[in-house]
Amino acid sequence: MPEAWWQTRADGAFIEAKENMLQESGVRLISERDYSVGDCRAHSLVVGLKTEFQRIDFFLIKPDLRVVMYLSPKEAALNDSPCKTLFESISVKPKTANDHK
Repeated sequence: MPEAWWQTRADGAFIEAKENMLQESGVRLISERDYSVGDCRAHSLVVGLKTEFQRIDFFLIKPDLRVVMYLSPKEAALNDSPCKTLFESISVKPKTANDHK
């Protein structure tokens, strides 16, 4: 994302992601929370669909908005070890000028 986007839109990125998700037919919000990974802000949504449940975590990693998603046919699986391990293993390393070459 360009610097101008980051300066003007980063604060609303989680809100927009949530609103976009909830516009889908049959989606219901189960839970959400804010947290951080390193110096990066994160937002987690748990939603139910007709045949599955999703945990979707959004990470503001300048200059990008990154997403990690876990899907399951059972809501309880979102609290089980595989899902927890996935999200606990996330680490954030911001891009440097050398990464763009």
